[in-house]
Amino acid sequence: MKLNDVINNPTNFFETPEKLMESEAFSKADKIQIFQKWEQDAHQLVVASEEGMDGGESAMLHKIKTMLDSLEAESDGDPSPSK
Repeated sequence: MKLNDVINNPTNFFETPEKLMESEAFSKADKIQIFQKWEQDAHQLVVASEEGMDGGESAMLHKIKTMLDSLEAESDGDPSPSK
């Protein structure tokens, strides 16, 4: 599983945000990058949903934001550089 592939298509590798959080395959910094891309994708789906398309994208976006916020909060004290 290559990081760039996961960043470009997180849903191809992880069914839920929780699965990514549980994964030990990626560092905290990598997970933040993946969640940031996933958040962008989910936001686009929410916009499409608001324009008449169906789906539970809003709940997914909330989960992604919660996980991303959690990782970023943990990283605030982390001296390692972010990408």
